[in-house]
Amino acid sequence: MTHIHYKFSSKLSSDTVVFDGPHVTLRELKRLIMGREKLRSGDCDLQVTNAQTKEEYADDEGLIPKGSSVIVRRIPIIGAKSKSNSKTRNILQFNQCSALTQVKPGVNALKQRLSALNLPKLLCPEPAFLLQDDSVSM
Repeated sequence: MTHIHYKFSSKLSSDTVVFDGPHVTLRELKRLIMGREKLRSGDCDLQVTNAQTKEEYADDEGLIPKGSSVIVRRIPIIGAKSKSNSKTRNILQFNQCSALTQVKPGVNALKQRLSALNLPKLLCPEPAFLLQDDSVSM
């Protein structure tokens, strides 16, 4: 049995996955780490980087030799929908124009609140997340 040491970039401690053979593919390493950390493959993907050379492993069929140490980061899957229910969830948002406010998800309600303040656009530009957030339903 051989092993690879991995450490999430946000954690202080490292861990180890065990496998058979002189090397493991990146796809198999990701599967082993996700299983050990109880992560679901539909929620995120893993970015794996060699801890010594800082080279990112990009090819899923690329081989990682036994005894390697890697740094792992969770990254969102592009185009994946969030599993959370945005209709019932309250969101705490802070913008530079107002204090911390609790609002129900909805772009129009927040836009109306901002426009009601009658602040110049230079002081209170429309927040970028209002223009790009696809997860908010109207």
